Amino acid sequence: MSAEVPTTIPALEVRRRVPAPPQAVFDTWTDPEQVRHWLGGSATSVPQASIDLREGGHYEYTVTSPEGVNSKIRGTFLTIREPDQLIFTWIIENEAGRSPETKVSVEFRKMGNETEVVIVHQGFLDLGVRAAHEGGWDGCLDVIITLLN
Repeated sequence: MSAEVPTTIPALEVRRRVPAPPQAVFDTWTDPEQVRHWLGGSATSVPQASIDLREGGHYEYTVTSPEGVNSKIRGTFLTIREPDQLIFTWIIENEAGRSPETKVSVEFRKMGNETEVVIVHQGFLDLGVRAAHEGGWDGCLDVIITLLN
């Protein structure tokens, strides 16, 4: 898989402050058990999560929607700078097909007693898919804030 991602639609950027230090927030993204509690927001379940946390390592999550549809989310870690940044590829596969590969960058910026999380998700080929991911990332961050508060 290539690290180069076409950018025909502006990248999605989501920012949120989390009431925890960067290491704790970083850990929520890199510990499979913690990912199972927040990925997809509060309406989904994540029965399976595996993470090989190293550059070139892979992750894979099974996410079940409220309607019972299972999707696989998988990708490769391109950059890991603990506890400051993760960059990884992102592919979703379900009964509707396989998404094009996109790229996600997550920065964890210390802001006093909080962490500003900055998610930049790029490479979308469809505005509707981009909008759905914006809602998805917002939902994920809502749950992370609740878990770490």
